[in-house]
Amino acid sequence: MNAAYDDDAVYPNQPLSDVACEVRFKGEMAVECQRSLFWDKIRDEYPDILVPHLQDGQAVALQHYKFRSLSGRTVSVALNSLAFSEAKYSGHKVFIAEFMKLIRVFHETYPKISKITRVGWRYINVIPFAREDGLVPLRRFVTLNISFPDKAFQTTSALDLQWVGKCLDGEVRIRVAAVLKKDLGEEITSKQEALLLDIDFGNSREDIKWEQLETLINDARAKCRRIFEGTISDDYRKYLKGETL
Repeated sequence: MNAAYDDDAVYPNQPLSDVACEVRFKGEMAVECQRSLFWDKIRDEYPDILVPHLQDGQAVALQHYKFRSLSGRTVSVALNSLAFSEAKYSGHKVFIAEFMKLIRVFHETYPKISKITRVGWRYINVIPFAREDGLVPLRRFVTLNISFPDKAFQTTSALDLQWVGKCLDGEVRIRVAAVLKKDLGEEITSKQEALLLDIDFGNSREDIKWEQLETLINDARAKCRRIFEGTISDDYRKYLKGETL
């Protein structure tokens, strides 16, 4: 771990483009056939519906319908999943309080759902950068250290790295890639490049109960934050705090 950090802090210069939390459960047909029952209970706050685009190789029932608020919060529902996300992150206390409210409504609507199988938290960070001598200045932002001959990793010109493994008693997926911001769906036409740092932490079990969800969500969030803080450089953290330009 790098320098100490305040786990409750929301950085003024945060690079987050999306924060999401998902509760996955054994598929329940009532969620698919009676989706409107849940929406009726939240539609005043989440009035807009976004229907999924069909994807090759993926069952339609496993693709999320999305209910969106005017402020950009999104509730996503599928046959086996309930998720909540924000593009403008409000901080984990507000975020989790809102998601727990939605979880309670969802559980009351579909009481037959008994087997919860996974709780996951995801941070998607987009970090703009300018190349230095034609190279991606990785060391300014992250502490990744891959052992290539002659320190070749320190002279990176293109990058798209994905790592999947286990740590902190969970399953972790990390993607680091140099991308064009417009390729991330942002309304930008220039060739502004950015470092994508996508961190997904999940806890999969067969015995998760509804009353355990808040504890497990807080745990997943804290561990995802820990991975983020352990990945970024100390100098970049100072920028996030507003201490440097």
